[in-house]
Amino acid sequence: MSGELCMERTISADTEVVLLLCGRFGKEPPGSPAALTTTEYGRLATWLHERRLRPADLLGDVGSQCLRDAGSAGLQRERLEFLLQRGTSVALALERWARGGLWVVSRSDAAYPKRIRQRLKLRAPPLFFGAGEPGLLERGGLAIVGSRDAGEAALAQTRLIARRAAEAGLAIVSGGARGVDLAAQQAALEAGGRVIGVLADSLLRSASQRSNRLALQEGQLVLLSPFH
Repeated sequence: MSGELCMERTISADTEVVLLLCGRFGKEPPGSPAALTTTEYGRLATWLHERRLRPADLLGDVGSQCLRDAGSAGLQRERLEFLLQRGTSVALALERWARGGLWVVSRSDAAYPKRIRQRLKLRAPPLFFGAGEPGLLERGGLAIVGSRDAGEAALAQTRLIARRAAEAGLAIVSGGARGVDLAAQQAALEAGGRVIGVLADSLLRSASQRSNRLALQEGQLVLLSPFH
C-alpha cells in the first residue's frame, strides 16, 4: 500500500469512537470535560471488554444503557456523553489530516502496531497517527538515536552504520530529531533502505516536508506518533 493510498483510508467505527473519547481538536468551550487520558481509556477498555462490548457500541442503544454504569470504570457518565457528541470536531480533523496525508488507527484496529500493543497492553496509546506505509511497522529494525548536537565524527559513524544496516535489509528506527536521528534516517533512505520514524511531535509538519514526501510515497518511510 503506498503513502497515497494510506491517505484515503477510512477509519473504522471503533476508531471513530476512540477519537471522540481521546482526541484533542484544539480549543474547546470553557469548562468542557477533558479528553480521556491513556490510563482512563485503559479502564474504559477493560470495562467494555467485561461487558463484551466494542467502542463503537457506545453510540448504540446498548452502549447508552451501559453508560449509566460508567462510574464503575471510575468515569463520569456526563463526561463520556459530552465527548461522544464531538462528531463535528472529528469530521473536521479527519478532513484536515487527510489533506496532510495522515492516517489514524486505534487499539481496536488490526492495523495497530502489534508489538506495541503486546508490550504495553493497556498502557499502549489509544490512538496512533501516521503517514506512509503502515506495514513497515511490523518489520522491526535497528534503532539509532542520539544527540541533537553530535559532532561530525559521530554523524559520519551514524551514517556508515545506517547505510550498512540498509544494505543488509534492516529498517532503521529513529526519532527523526536533528543530529544523530536525522543523519541515520537520511543515510538509510539514500541507500535505498526503509525507515520507521517515531515522532514525539510535529507529525503533520514532518509528513509535509519535501525531503520526506518521496520516501513516504515510495513506501520507504513511515512516520508514527501518538500526537497528530
